Amino acid sequence: MTHGHHGCAGVEVRPLAEADAAELIACVRRCYGETYGEPGFYDEEWLIAQMRSLRLISIGACDGRRVVGHMGTTVTSPGDAVADTVAAMVEPTYRGLGFVHQMGRLLFAVFQERGIVATRHLATGTHLRTQRPLAESGAIPTGVLLGHVRAGTQFRGVEHRFGHHRIGVVVYFQHYGDLKDIDVHLPVPYASVLADLYE
Repeated sequence: MTHGHHGCAGVEVRPLAEADAAELIACVRRCYGETYGEPGFYDEEWLIAQMRSLRLISIGACDGRRVVGHMGTTVTSPGDAVADTVAAMVEPTYRGLGFVHQMGRLLFAVFQERGIVATRHLATGTHLRTQRPLAESGAIPTGVLLGHVRAGTQFRGVEHRFGHHRIGVVVYFQHYGDLKDIDVHLPVPYASVLADLYE
């Protein structure tokens, strides 16, 4: 993959490779301490295996070898057309420089290469740093998951007052192209709900 471009402050936004896994973990720790809700992002072997199997697409903002920001997507099975975004973060001292938007643009270019035409986003309710770019790029809020993020999660450099309470997230859906028709099987009482949603 040949994508990559330089952003402000000399930071390069590029796809992360297996060799970046340890630095990605260090970035997670600088953003969340030990409280990030996806344990795989503390496990170098797991990250490498996910990248190798094409189940994890990782875009990083890199200051030299140091990963200072990340935006990723998980694909349940290689070839899936819909993916889930995960681990969008920027270290506190690098925020406000536009790296979320830059990583998002590069991630979208990878989507086009991989045939991914839609994504699901879970944006925490603690701050707008993730929700604002999603709304600006056309993602549609479709619901709220109350108490989705565990209590005690630390968002370093972000003020919030959740204390020991669980944190809700806003669910967004975003499509970039046409999805093929699929057969859906569900109880009859939900048929009209599904039809309304897809209309």
